[in-house]
Amino acid sequence: MSRGLLNWIRSYAPSGSNVSLVDSERRDSDTLQASHHDQTLAAFAASPFANEYNTHLHDVRCTEYPQLAEQTYLDHAGATPYAASVVRAHTADLLAPRTLYGNPHSYGSPSSNATHERISRVRGQIFRHLNADPKDYVVVFTSGATAAAKLVADSLDWARGAFFYLQESHTSIVGIRGVAGTKAKCVVQEELDALCDDDGSAYIGETSHNAAAFNLLAYPAQCNATGTRFPLNYINRIRERNAHHLSNRPRFLSLLDAASFLSTANLDLTAHPADFTILSFYKLFGFPTGVGALVFRRDAVEYLSQKRYFGGGTVDAITVNPSAEPWHVLKGDLASRFEDGTLPFLEIMALEHGFKYLDGVGGMLSIEQHAGALRGFVASEMTALTYLSGEPLCVLYENTLPHGPILNFNLLASNGEPISAGGVLRLAGMQDIHLRAGCFCNPGACHSSLKLSPEDVMRNHEVHGVVCGGEADLVDNGKRATASLRISFGASSTIDDVARWLTFLKSSYLSQPASAASVVQAEETVASCRIAGLTLYPIKSCGPYTPTSWPMSNTGLLLDREWMLVDASDIPLTLKRCPMLARLSIANLDLGCGAMTVRAPDGRERVVHFDNNVETKSTSTCQDTDDWFSSVLETSARLVRAASANEEGPVKNFASRSNLLISSATSFSDLHARIPPHLSTGVTSARLRANITIDSLPPYAEDAFVGRSLIIYPGIGNPGRATIKVDVVDLCTRCGVVNVDPATASSGREPFSTLSRYRNIRGKGVCFGVLASVVDAGDAGVVISVGDKIYVA
Repeated sequence: MSRGLLNWIRSYAPSGSNVSLVDSERRDSDTLQASHHDQTLAAFAASPFANEYNTHLHDVRCTEYPQLAEQTYLDHAGATPYAASVVRAHTADLLAPRTLYGNPHSYGSPSSNATHERISRVRGQIFRHLNADPKDYVVVFTSGATAAAKLVADSLDWARGAFFYLQESHTSIVGIRGVAGTKAKCVVQEELDALCDDDGSAYIGETSHNAAAFNLLAYPAQCNATGTRFPLNYINRIRERNAHHLSNRPRFLSLLDAASFLSTANLDLTAHPADFTILSFYKLFGFPTGVGALVFRRDAVEYLSQKRYFGGGTVDAITVNPSAEPWHVLKGDLASRFEDGTLPFLEIMALEHGFKYLDGVGGMLSIEQHAGALRGFVASEMTALTYLSGEPLCVLYENTLPHGPILNFNLLASNGEPISAGGVLRLAGMQDIHLRAGCFCNPGACHSSLKLSPEDVMRNHEVHGVVCGGEADLVDNGKRATASLRISFGASSTIDDVARWLTFLKSSYLSQPASAASVVQAEETVASCRIAGLTLYPIKSCGPYTPTSWPMSNTGLLLDREWMLVDASDIPLTLKRCPMLARLSIANLDLGCGAMTVRAPDGRERVVHFDNNVETKSTSTCQDTDDWFSSVLETSARLVRAASANEEGPVKNFASRSNLLISSATSFSDLHARIPPHLSTGVTSARLRANITIDSLPPYAEDAFVGRSLIIYPGIGNPGRATIKVDVVDLCTRCGVVNVDPATASSGREPFSTLSRYRNIRGKGVCFGVLASVVDAGDAGVVISVGDKIYVA
């Protein structure tokens, strides 16, 4: 790196930056973000990590990765972005005159021969990239690393073998235990280390001299969750172990999961001769997807004897006759024997251009050094981020082993409690920052980092509904995390990505005083308030109906979220999936006639008739209605109604968590005043989708209602003066849905971006309003109205 790096960084002002460094009209918050950004660039230039930064990779970012303009992509461990030159070269390849590629099984055809030649060339590139001698190794194309692991699992004779796998293994490896059964054992690194040096007493498999007996030992070269790199010489030590004990102990076979490792590192199979190596090529190139490989040693093929299924192209000869015993002979070529059916030959051909691209940017060593420098710098900077109290913002999950360009962590509130990983993910997404939250298909590493026991995991699933890929990531009243965050770097990463990420952390979590994010204390609450507005959403996620008076039921406002639109697979259509739902308005809702008029953005209307008797209501609508919604939304849609009392339990609606969402007008006024004026246009309280809006209380005083009861005293249309009791159960956690403009169905950054700056509450996430459940709706048909009084019990 040249001495002019600092000047070069300071002069660098990419068009895709989220912060304009020359905008004279930016607000105070913009100025603060720009300051954070500049400070990060200067700190990097002065750090030792700058020496490993690759200016060539930096320079090609704009031309090779136009899809990253205005984006901060930090999920290279999930999938690395594809380079434009690779896509262009592959497209030109396929469209070149007098070039035709046919099915490789159409033997003898010119187009088939051309395909054979190209596939052979790609196999050669793979051998060279892995430094694997074709005389010792076989490359079998699969749909990915998972399919390669499954192929090994399905081909081994588990009656004669056993399975050891490292705790930090990807689920694709862990899944082999489903085939190995009781002969599978999870091991920690210390146990793996002992297995490699064992004197022959540690084994699960049989002790006979049967040459087919084996123990399969699987581990990742790099943990995809934490970036930890495990010693490749385990493979060599396993082979030495076999040499010492081959005569009287089952052979140990090694399965190396190289999918994550190969995304930014070189693997030398001559130096570390794993028996089986699995990989996915999109981890290396981004394009194509759906292509991976199993690379196995020829002297290990004798153990792959249990593959039963054979598809097209895998047999040399076969009989199919009802009067004869089944007979077939598998292909002599080992790769063909394991490649069932026609290969995705056009996608395989694209790999050739991917390998050429890697060579053109200096190879994997250059990428590894570049990405590693960014990871090292961001880790040191995140470790130093603290609140004014000195408490850390970040907790990093790493150990003393070498690591790749992956950083696994969580954010902490100022009181030390975890901040929802999903909440951070959503907030970052509002600023076009891409990262990953969850357990990353690596439960062993995840649970180890978070100190979750198997009993914890089972309890969290059964009691709290924690599932893989779900939104629930905090348990025990928000004091314990069940997921974490991951950022990762690759060839297309730049220091500007790091600067924007650190700026996001500082401006979103450290720039506001701690008091602004706290729940209003009990002494600030009021004894009563009034209803300022009523809103129901008869069709979930669609537009509102805003009467001044409306009946209350045990499920909330009568007919609130009574209907829902689903797609052809019966999956709900939500605002996240289909923002256009917000533009479907409810023009009229006539309880007397049992008719709901829905209006489309273009003015078209559809009347939906319904039965007012909730005991006998039908859950289906007519086909014409479904066709109307499908036409308006330009996607398959079907309107369904919630179940009635005599179908499955009590009367239901499609509310997600509670009957009612309550927020205050003064809270929204405070929120709106915090939004920069040039971004607040069109941001109305309708975006918060409250059922009951209250006033006559300080901003956020409703926070203190949690755990208490509210008694509504209806005044209009209630001669008996019956009361309604609701219990406030929790704060309402918000997401990017509040950014959808009901008038246009477009989505911006407000008000969620502003909310996130001061309403990250006790690790729950970004909150606004409270959730309540109806305890007693009084007599049937009790009507509440704007102006009615509410008392806090």
